[in-house]
Amino acid sequence: MCSDQGKPLDHRVNVRVAEIPRPYKDVADLLASNDGAAKYEAMIRNARPGQSWMIAHLDDVRGHDLTTLEGTVRACEDMVDSLLNQPPIARGQYVRELAEKLEVPEREIRQTLNQVLRERATHYEEHPEDRPKPAPVWARDEL
Repeated sequence: MCSDQGKPLDHRVNVRVAEIPRPYKDVADLLASNDGAAKYEAMIRNARPGQSWMIAHLDDVRGHDLTTLEGTVRACEDMVDSLLNQPPIARGQYVRELAEKLEVPEREIRQTLNQVLRERATHYEEHPEDRPKPAPVWARDEL
């Protein structure tokens, strides 16, 4: 995740996405339907992690044409920062999801991530002032 200045945020934000089921156009419409409260609760219960939702919607929301090599490459590049900011176990799951969505081998996505990590390490060695600051103690997952 990035701040307004394009620099990494000082802490992680865990987002879950609940999709309003069809044919409802918004939450008010859903709640006004028969058993609306139960449908709403089910929608919230079935919310997906934001990363999974982003991967699933790379083509329709993010506008990547996954039928072309260029679109597939851009889609992968689009996800690199968000994947690198995930804990390793979650990252592994998202790499699998992304590989399936893009119809490419997982190892190619992992190679891309490793290349970006190497490039950033080199950049931070040359420009230590650009290195992101660690999250404040109150924002860390270890609390």
